[in-house]
Formats: sequence, structure tokens, C-alpha cells
Amino acid sequence: MNRFVYLNINSQIDFVKKLLVFILLLSPAIVLSQSQDEKYAVYSNYLRNIDKRYEENSKGNCTFVVRISSKDELKDNRESIAEIAKAWQSYLKGDKASASDLLFEFRSSMSIINDTLFLPLIEKLRDDLSKSQPLKSRFASDLHVFMLTYSEYSRYLDGYNFDWALFHQTYSRYSELVEFSNVFSDGKRALFYCARQYNPLGGVGELIFYYKDQNGWHLSGVVNLWNA
Repeated sequence: MNRFVYLNINSQIDFVKKLLVFILLLSPAIVLSQSQDEKYAVYSNYLRNIDKRYEENSKGNCTFVVRISSKDELKDNRESIAEIAKAWQSYLKGDKASASDLLFEFRSSMSIINDTLFLPLIEKLRDDLSKSQPLKSRFASDLHVFMLTYSEYSRYLDGYNFDWALFHQTYSRYSELVEFSNVFSDGKRALFYCARQYNPLGGVGELIFYYKDQNGWHLSGVVNLWNA
């Protein structure tokens, strides 16, 4: 009887060990899935803020035409992002010239300047812009989002010029061409780069900062890198 109990306990232990191994093998996929869900939740939250401005100013919803992959265009902003990080570090060391530049750049995002934990996220973002990060159609369903492949994008190109008239014929009057970098997060903070353009002279490239609390992700700051 004791031998039977001993064997039964051993079999239960073996089962638990196998279950733990299975969970460990599965856990990277679970973490990745959660990370991807949060990534698109942050993207969607940002686009929803843009959409509200269209509703208020233009009395209409915006159509977001998101490029599936735009590595070459995104990597051109690595230098600007590196300059932001350098000025931020100099500001924290007490450099007065850097302080004035940084305070101007972060004039609408003062709450994040003293949060140094954003700095490693900026470094990761800068290094990542040279890599391809294909996006999927996983944005919130309440948004008007179309995914644009490179072949579809190229039909609007005439040499180095983009045919905005054809673009707005295909989509709506209130449409923006959107490019996203990957999202970098430590669980509480999130950071990414986004470029939005709606005509030859209308567009913006921005660093987007987010914080997370018990209610989810919230936009905490935007730093402008360029305007068209």
C-alpha cells in the first residue's frame, strides 16, 4: 500500500514537472501576445485622439491609411531622435543651453522630462528604426483604418512625388497616410514614433509618450520632430 502511494505521488510530481515545462515553453508566446495586444491598444488610443480632433474641427471622421512597412522612411529620423536623447541627458546634468532647447521641445510635455526611465526606451527606438517592423490589421474596430502594402503605396508615386490627388480619390477627403515605429515599453511607460501626412505641405513627425495606470494607457506627451 505504501509503495502504491509512493508511486502515485511520484507520478503526480512528474505530471506537475511536465506541466511546468509546458507553461515555460508557452510563456514567451503568451507574453508576446499580450505585448502585441498592448502595442495596438497604444496605436489605437493615439489615432483615436487624432480622430477626435477631426470630429471637432472638420465635423467628420478621419481615415487612417497605415503603411504595413516603412523602414526606409522611418530610419531618416534616427538622428533627430538621438539629438533629443542627447539634449535630455545634458539637461539632467545641468547644462543650461540644453535646458532651454529641451524645455522648448517638451513645452507641452513637461511632466515627463524628469522621468529618466524614458531614456533607455528612446535609445531602443532609435536603434530599431533601421529594422523592418511589419504591422497587421489589429487596430481598434471603431477606427477607420486601411492597411497599405508597398505595392499599393508605390502606385501613388511618380518619381519622387506622391500623388495626393489620387490618394484622396481612393480614400476620403479626411485621410492621413500614417507610419508607425515599433512600440517600446517597460510596462508602465511606452514610447513610439509616428509620421502622419495628408497633403504635400501638411504633415508631422512625432515622438509619442504614454503612461499606464489601472485604467489602461494614457497619452502623456508629444514631441514634434518635423512639420511639413
